[in-house]
Amino acid sequence: MHHVEVDVQRVSGSFSLRFLDGLTNVYHGVQNVIVRVSHKTRPSAHSASDDGASCAIMMEILRVVSQSSEPLVHNLILLFNGAEENLMQ
Repeated sequence: MHHVEVDVQRVSGSFSLRFLDGLTNVYHGVQNVIVRVSHKTRPSAHSASDDGASCAIMMEILRVVSQSSEPLVHNLILLFNGAEENLMQ
C-alpha cells in the first residue's frame, strides 16, 4: 500500500492589489491542505503543483492512487489552496 501524509496550514497576511486602485487585501486564517502520497519504500521524488481549481479531480486522483496496489514510481503531491481567488478571501 501507500503512505499518505496530510499537512494543514492556516495563514494570515496582506498584499497590495495595485490593479484595484491600491486596495490592500488582508486575509486571516486561510486554510491550505497539502496531501502527499508515496510508496512506503521511496522517501522522496520529483513533484509538481497545480492551482487547485479542480479539487474534485484531485480528490478522485487521491482516492484511486491511495487505494491502488501498484507501487508509485514518484510521490504524488496535491495542494488544495484556501481562498485561491484574491477577492474571495
